Amino acid sequence: MSGSGILISCQNRVIQARIHQLLQQKAAGQDIQPFEESAHEFGGCEYRLVVGAPAGAAPSAAPGGAPLSVRLYFSMPSLPPPFQKQARVVGADVMAHVAAAFQGVAALVPPPPGPPAPPPPAPAPAPVTTAAAAGAAGAKGPPRASCAPCPAPTPVVALEVDVPLLSRLSEGQREGWSRALASLRVLLAGHPIRQVFQALEAGTLQGGPPLLCCNTPGQAYVIKPAGPDAVALVFPLVFSSRQDAAIGVACLQEFVEARRGAALGRAPIVSYSARDVPGEMTGVDLSPVLGPGGGSLVNGGYLTFSLSRRHVAGPQQEGLVWLLACLHHFVHYHVKATKSMMHSRMRRRVAAMVDLLGGAAAGAAGGVAAAAAAAAAGGGAGLAAAP
Repeated sequence: MSGSGILISCQNRVIQARIHQLLQQKAAGQDIQPFEESAHEFGGCEYRLVVGAPAGAAPSAAPGGAPLSVRLYFSMPSLPPPFQKQARVVGADVMAHVAAAFQGVAALVPPPPGPPAPPPPAPAPAPVTTAAAAGAAGAKGPPRASCAPCPAPTPVVALEVDVPLLSRLSEGQREGWSRALASLRVLLAGHPIRQVFQALEAGTLQGGPPLLCCNTPGQAYVIKPAGPDAVALVFPLVFSSRQDAAIGVACLQEFVEARRGAALGRAPIVSYSARDVPGEMTGVDLSPVLGPGGGSLVNGGYLTFSLSRRHVAGPQQEGLVWLLACLHHFVHYHVKATKSMMHSRMRRRVAAMVDLLGGAAAGAAGGVAAAAAAAAAGGGAGLAAAP
């Protein structure tokens, strides 16, 4: 059995519901059949829940008494080479944080191997040497550049969930742990932001050089500690087309203007620059993430958030970490939704214009026919009245 969902929320609701259902079945003593559930998320990430008998375990005929293995896998696309082994995303300290977060209810196990590496590209064809071949190539036009395929998700975290232990907890505790297990992504993607926010909340954050971070291929953000009381996060935005960039720039400018309202006076300071690089990014090279060209590929501008200690203190910190860690995806989702709305409106207007023109044409044709009929009737009456 399998399923999928595309979600934008802190927890994956498909996996959360499946884990909670599994715990309820175990608590009720029901027999659980092996199954596999997968849920795809934005950014090329994937959760996979695998339930079955452990390898080498003998089957049991007693209902609810068969040994059960429940493993939760989280996969994400491979990051650029400079970030594949960085400790800020999937390094040892992040894994230690994940192990501590689920201590007693789930244990880290070695993840399965990822998909095989793609074959090397085919060698380029030999150059054209004859005039006839050159003419044929010129008639076909210049070769079109092919887009590189998106990297396949690679398993980075695997958890062995202690279902018997969780099934003995209260309903509220089972619901909470189901939500926590389905929020595994935020522990990884938001780790560098969370560390900075925790230091800012404790007053131990020290000013330093900007730190380039990447948790999604092709997207980067910069953390600039400004001292014990403030930190700035800068998001360079890259869009795939000029149309998306134009819509994104308009949306971001409107977003920044809306943040200046009186009702949001205590909100973090937000600034946006469509072209100029913010001072917080002085000396930062984006080429390790964006490829050759670096900052010249940024066609959506730079969005900067300036936060103080009161913005990251308290229970709202984790939600803020999630929103900032996935800001690129939220912006792209908003741009796609805006394009869809614009296309729908354009289609409705075109349909209305077609109906209007059709009605006008029908009215004009009816008027011509009526005039012709009236003229014919008038001519017939004149002939009848003639001596």
